[in-house]
Amino acid sequence: MIKDWSKQVIEDEYFLEIFKKAEEYSISKLFSNNNIVFTEKEYNDLFRFADILSFSDNSEYKNISLKIISLLYEMQEFYEDFKVYSVSILTRLGNFPSIKFIDNEGTIEKEIPFDIFISKKIKEENQISPFGDKVFTDSQYKIYKELLNHNNFSFSGPTSLGKSFLIESYIFKLADEKKENIVLIVPTRALINQVSNKLKTEFKDKLEKYKILTHPIVPDLLYSKENNFIFIFTPERFIKYLGNKNNPKISYLFVDEAHKVISENDSRSPLYYHALYQAQKKGINLFFASPNLPNPDIFLKVFGASPEDNLTVTETTVTQNRYFIDLIQRSITYYSDLGNEYNIENNSIFLKSTFEIIRDLGNNTKNIIYCNTVQNTINYSLKFSELLNEVSDEEKLNQINKLIDLIKKELHEYYYLIPCLKKGIGFHFGAIPQRIRNMIEQLFQDKSISYIFTTSTLLEGINLPAKNIFILNNKIGGKKFKSIDFWNLAGRAGRLTKELSGNIICIREDINEWVKDYNSKEVDHDIVKNKEIEKIESQILEGKGNFYKNINNSISGENFIKKNFTATEKEIWDHYGNILLYHHKKGFDSNLVGNYNKKLKDNGNLEKIAKDVLVPDDLLLISSNIKIKYQNNIYKDNEEVYTPLPKEINYENCKTLLTMLYKKYNFKEEESHGRNPMFSNEEFKNGKKIEYYAVIMEQWLNSASLKKIISSTIKYKQEKDGFIYINRVFESFDKNNPIHINQIINDLMNDIDYVLRYKLEKYFNNYYLILVEKLGEENAGHNWAEFLEYGTSNKKLIELQNLGIDRHLAKFILENFNGYLEYDNFEKIINFDYKGILETMNEETIEYEEFQNFINSFID
Repeated sequence: MIKDWSKQVIEDEYFLEIFKKAEEYSISKLFSNNNIVFTEKEYNDLFRFADILSFSDNSEYKNISLKIISLLYEMQEFYEDFKVYSVSILTRLGNFPSIKFIDNEGTIEKEIPFDIFISKKIKEENQISPFGDKVFTDSQYKIYKELLNHNNFSFSGPTSLGKSFLIESYIFKLADEKKENIVLIVPTRALINQVSNKLKTEFKDKLEKYKILTHPIVPDLLYSKENNFIFIFTPERFIKYLGNKNNPKISYLFVDEAHKVISENDSRSPLYYHALYQAQKKGINLFFASPNLPNPDIFLKVFGASPEDNLTVTETTVTQNRYFIDLIQRSITYYSDLGNEYNIENNSIFLKSTFEIIRDLGNNTKNIIYCNTVQNTINYSLKFSELLNEVSDEEKLNQINKLIDLIKKELHEYYYLIPCLKKGIGFHFGAIPQRIRNMIEQLFQDKSISYIFTTSTLLEGINLPAKNIFILNNKIGGKKFKSIDFWNLAGRAGRLTKELSGNIICIREDINEWVKDYNSKEVDHDIVKNKEIEKIESQILEGKGNFYKNINNSISGENFIKKNFTATEKEIWDHYGNILLYHHKKGFDSNLVGNYNKKLKDNGNLEKIAKDVLVPDDLLLISSNIKIKYQNNIYKDNEEVYTPLPKEINYENCKTLLTMLYKKYNFKEEESHGRNPMFSNEEFKNGKKIEYYAVIMEQWLNSASLKKIISSTIKYKQEKDGFIYINRVFESFDKNNPIHINQIINDLMNDIDYVLRYKLEKYFNNYYLILVEKLGEENAGHNWAEFLEYGTSNKKLIELQNLGIDRHLAKFILENFNGYLEYDNFEKIINFDYKGILETMNEETIEYEEFQNFINSFID
């Protein structure tokens, strides 16, 4: 009967009154004008309401119960009573991380009612994770049981659910019992390192004969019938893995951040589809995890699996307080979890800038500030740093200085991250070198720095929760947030096991921001106000917006139906067109082929075009993101026109090959559009861009350090180019201008990460595979695509990276400890004296710490 009381509670006037009062208390505390007096009776009554709501089967009511606990936690005068009441309610909610936060010593459970005590003990025993030291929440346990009982499954939950912990737990269970090979797909290379390090730490000393690898090549040193593998791949690396028929068989595949598989705004979504469809054809069991989605069955539908095998949970483990501060209209709005909104009176805040507000509201806690572009991320960090004093705490300063020394050593003494770090501020985006990003994240977790300005890398799954999330823009790049993106970001406010609630603080300071459109300038805060996440649709299943006609026109070489299309739309249509042709040639009965034929009424065009494709299917599998017509034209060339890839890596060879690829793959058309093109029209005219890429490519392939490449680029700009492109304007380059130096560093990091290792790598790989097919491997030359991916042409250095050692550390070991490594005639490692290296290495260096971490996670 008590379950039926919940609806009455939510509608009760007295409950609404004291709930609002508790929210006002929390608001006033954040804005440091606390004048709300809460009586002990109101306090106890609100707890009683929370208790009733916790009995409900309705997730919304359970979330309100948790919200009440988070609000009452802030009233320290009643704290002792709070512990007993809240542990009882949290036990019923099954929120064990929050219980541990409140009752870290485990003393309060002796004071809770006996029936609650028994319930807690039963849940702790039944819901113990496979690791043995953590207990699943009720929501996590519900999902975990479903995972155990399905061959394919898709689930969704709030950002704070702990999806990663669930995936890790299930992978551990599979590895421990099944002894089969597993793949975890992540969106970006930036995430590979974080996820692999986390798994290595979690699984250390727990899984015998399992290795965690991040490259699609299994080193001979590890290849054994006794060994199994957990691979952390991007979709690109998984496709390459499948392209090698000698690689170990995969049985299970997990996709984190699964909403990217069918995103209409992500140019890599066709690659996800391509990779996962191949996995399905090979009988690999597919599992999808996504944030906040109301329809996680969509992924199962796309790949023809049973759509019933899904689960959505909406119970939260951390609550959020939502604020919208409009400095233009001079208003502060608080959005209640009961659907109301309150205007907050605080005239003093309108005298402050955005950065002063961040400073004042974020004092003494951890803060993430979302910016929609890399340029804004850096500029805002610098402006904000002007408001803060330098860090004086000796312990924090020591840790910060380690990173500053590394930045000077790896990048440049002028790099803007240095003055920011001195003020306790970091900035974070995907192109920053991995080891520097790792240290920024660690400083933030340790509270050595309290502020991180970041791009949408947080939306890719980077695990950096904070008390406050400040959102300064409602866009990703130039596109407005969709609700799933906003809540995936905002849901990181509040750190499970560290606090009960977090603050989402959206700030509008520019009249052109947070508006529905630029003409009306009407303020758009609906995405903050409404917690409802819309269902996502699949273009493959729905075919909306002439999707299939545009694909047809892509493979036919005709103009798209949509006149004003974006570069991303073009890339998506072209890529799906390639996949469509590949599926047709292979005879696959995919949804893509079936729906294309339905929409275009089987017009015969697909068969006609496919007949003209001479490129072998194995090449189309690996190079699905290059237009088939270019591949076909190259494949039809006479053998005498092919250019085998040379062994010598020098500037002239780089420039010659880049010029050749530019012509053969029509870069002028294919790589000159969008927000971040390889070439702009202006750069095509003067030819400087190919020269620039040749300069950095020569250094990268010859294993040069990033600092050396930066120095070479500065020298090239100074002596040969003479100009730098800043804010869409060419300026005369000045090597003593910090603005110019930072522009070079940021451009260079992006060009290595995106242009060399992603864009050019795919073209070199396709050209090399065609050479191998036409000329034979012995006459094709050297695989420059491999060199681009690993940042070296040194096979020994590549081998070390395949073991899981980062490029900079592998280079350091090879240069200083080569005598401790033994290779065979094919430059494959057959003996690795890691103990000798560790004993000889200087313990005071960062390299020692990094190598020790590698050894600890790698050696059984």
